[in-house]
Amino acid sequence: MSKLTDLDRQEIECAHLGLDFSKIDWDRLRDPFSRYYSTDSYMEILNAIRDPKNFFFTCKYVLNKEPTVFQLVWLDQLWNYSFPMLIASRGASKSFTLGLYFALRSTITQGAKIVIAAPTFRQSKLVFDYIEDIWNNAPVWRNLCGDVSGFSHQADMYQAKIGKSTITAIPLGNGEKIRGLRANYVDVEEFNSINEEVFEIVLRGFTATSSNPVEAIKLKAKINKLREKGLLTPQLEAEIAGTHKANQIILSGTTGWDFQPFAKYWKQYRQIIKSGGDLTKLKEAFGGEMDKDLSHKDYCIIRIPVDLLPEGMMDAKAIAGARAASDPSRFNLEYGAVFSKDSNGFFPRTLIESCVTKEPITIGTHAIQFSPRMTGDPAGKYIIGIDPASESDNFAIVLLENYPTHNRVIYCWTIRRKEAFKQFKDSSSEENNFYAFVSRKVRTLMKNFNVEYIALDSQGGGLQVMEALHDIKRLEHGELPLWPLRKDDSMLYPGSKDYGYDDEQGLHIIEMVSMSNAQYVSEANHGMRKDFMNKMLLFPYADAVSLELAAMVDLREIDKVDTLQNNIYEIEQLKDELSTIVHSTTLNGRDKFDTPETILAGGKKGKLRKDRYSALMMANAIARRLFRQSTIDYTCKAIGGFTTQFKGQDISGDMYVGADWFTAAANKSVLGVGVNQAREASPFDYYQQAFYPTR
Repeated sequence: MSKLTDLDRQEIECAHLGLDFSKIDWDRLRDPFSRYYSTDSYMEILNAIRDPKNFFFTCKYVLNKEPTVFQLVWLDQLWNYSFPMLIASRGASKSFTLGLYFALRSTITQGAKIVIAAPTFRQSKLVFDYIEDIWNNAPVWRNLCGDVSGFSHQADMYQAKIGKSTITAIPLGNGEKIRGLRANYVDVEEFNSINEEVFEIVLRGFTATSSNPVEAIKLKAKINKLREKGLLTPQLEAEIAGTHKANQIILSGTTGWDFQPFAKYWKQYRQIIKSGGDLTKLKEAFGGEMDKDLSHKDYCIIRIPVDLLPEGMMDAKAIAGARAASDPSRFNLEYGAVFSKDSNGFFPRTLIESCVTKEPITIGTHAIQFSPRMTGDPAGKYIIGIDPASESDNFAIVLLENYPTHNRVIYCWTIRRKEAFKQFKDSSSEENNFYAFVSRKVRTLMKNFNVEYIALDSQGGGLQVMEALHDIKRLEHGELPLWPLRKDDSMLYPGSKDYGYDDEQGLHIIEMVSMSNAQYVSEANHGMRKDFMNKMLLFPYADAVSLELAAMVDLREIDKVDTLQNNIYEIEQLKDELSTIVHSTTLNGRDKFDTPETILAGGKKGKLRKDRYSALMMANAIARRLFRQSTIDYTCKAIGGFTTQFKGQDISGDMYVGADWFTAAANKSVLGVGVNQAREASPFDYYQQAFYPTR
């Protein structure tokens, strides 16, 4: 076996760079700073570390961070474009790279005013924290910037002073608190969650003024005069413009759906870049006159899916698991850096988003818009749906607010058994029994909301939850035991089980649902989809403003686990689960609603979680019955007429329409059924015909 030469060792050591060592200019490599030599040794060093071509050296020896090749490419693009867009896979180091970029920019471009903005303070602090971490671990950088530099933290603003430059991290909120700020460089994090109006009116205004207005005025006048004299060439204009640094707005984040804000701006950027500067093409694309100062050379899009990241950067098994576990459209959003047009499930994402009241939805004469809530209207009607699975899935609660014309999703909460036991251990809960713990959560919701019905899956621990809800040992003052609906209750679905608790004292408001009842599952899912299509089941809006307001509300709350922010995120997860539900048919022709198969650790097959979806489906099934029951026409009217009017027509059917107690007796007595028997049998039969007609 031949021995390794020094060149072989260098090539192996630098294998991650993917270079062809036969084409390297080794003399140039041994003296990379020869082009900076001058009589001033200080300027030599400064010119070297300020040159983007040497950012690897600057990052490694000044900032004490060693960037990868693709991160160096990102830094180069961010440095040279006024309107860069950074789209990358989840986990692709966007925040770190931006932190590295702003550390460089604040140091090299002294006097820079940098603003990092995001829908929530938590997101904007993420990039800022990376900058501060670099600062704390870079003695050369700290020494270079001197004692006048440092970091400060306020309740709603983080700020760093790097020489004469400043870096500020802020939450957007509704834009009122930050209106009037000025910046040369603005980074908009998680752009898909940004309120578009706040971005256009407030954030764009940050960079409206030139970083050096006097210099900009002189520069513009110089270019206009050269143009007037016919002396302006593209090369000369580029050379003159290169002496002036334009302001910058960076749009960053993972992708969203094709109908969301980020996709809109991505399409605009692509059209501008592909136009090649042809204003006629841009005019056709945007449907209006374009400003002559708009240049396609100011725009760039950096888009990196997980498949193009360096091998080894991401956990290959974790990515393979995510790819197998996710709906393809969802995987593309998170890891593929693709703006998916829609989900492929039974509830398309476009349908779900059309029911979100971001813009008011008109029903009749009313414009409906609402946000998630932690307490209800004392005069309102509320329905709880519960999926009790807690081992492999979440124990999930979804709460609907019932109106005569529609239902609103206003609350969602989940917990896993392990998380509950952690709360027991941390003493944040007075209960140490899981079913007692979750039943107490239901009781708390009943105090905050006027709950009329509870839909509870009887499987996966549902029976234990039901038993805990009528355990008299755990009742607090003023509480009543909760029992299943009585067997003659008109709210029961066909085929529901009789649990034998009809004579028990307490509130009979629990519907025990059997998911093995194929008719129930099919009707509930098709009914929910129809409600989405008819805008009878609506979701709350959640944007940067509501998230920030939620954070302010949560500061005043005692319960730090179940918060308004958490409620907002849970409802978003509910929408994600809905978009993954797949409809298929079994061999015997029954409808099946499930999530795609996944591959778990060890090669085992599994399923995506669908607990929030199940809780919503059950709650909505009761809401549909409650709505239909309240809108039945009870106007008394007789059926019939002279025989000549019905010659040749089918005359079977009810003979009377009116109050149920009389209608059932009148219609069934003609068939030889006694009045008392008819009154007992009518709720089930009437409900079956009214709400589950034969298809």
